Amino acid sequence: MDRYAPISEDALFEYTNTTFGRVLNCVLYQTRGYAFIEFDRITDANRAIASKCQKINGSPLEYCPRHDTTNIVQAIPLTRLVHIGNFAHQDQDRLRRYFPNLQNFSLHQNCYGQMYILGTFDINEIAQLLLKRAYCFNGRVLNVFVDNDDQLTECDNFLLVRRVPYRLNDYNLLEYFSQFGRILNCYRYGQTDAYRVQYRDKSSLEKVLRINRIHVIKSVQIQIENEQN
Repeated sequence: MDRYAPISEDALFEYTNTTFGRVLNCVLYQTRGYAFIEFDRITDANRAIASKCQKINGSPLEYCPRHDTTNIVQAIPLTRLVHIGNFAHQDQDRLRRYFPNLQNFSLHQNCYGQMYILGTFDINEIAQLLLKRAYCFNGRVLNVFVDNDDQLTECDNFLLVRRVPYRLNDYNLLEYFSQFGRILNCYRYGQTDAYRVQYRDKSSLEKVLRINRIHVIKSVQIQIENEQN
């Protein structure tokens, strides 16, 4: 496959699934010019391998057996990069307890001074990993995202929560604001009395803003507003 060909992962999945049979996994490495595809049935995989002159958007491609290294680079495990945010240095020793299937990771720091890790998981474990979020430890929420999870950006659907005392923690806010919709992210804004709460969808954000701008959590009055881009 030409590394500069206009073939997306979705297009490759749809074409292969329609032409040859049910596809379970499709991971495209665009800059390397190849993809890994896992079929439900071995007979469908063999039909794809035996096929000739396949094209997507006018770009030719060839299906090869994974163990055939004459046409593709050395086979690598099917993995997906995962972002785990709101991380702390003391969590490193317990990472395997949180995420026993974490294969490897590196530690980073964002522009707000907050720690996060980038790690790899087997692609078949990703759906189960996301269904279990959020992971909580010592009152903090470890925010988990796949590299292309929901195609979120830094400023999507954020609720700004002000006047939050330190006796309220991440989990207190997560528990309260989850009643208005699914929360993907929840953390204190640096060393201030403000929190950022990120909803999965805009309708949940609008719902909580319509109800009231003053909310009470554990007898503490807090103030909310939409965090504008």
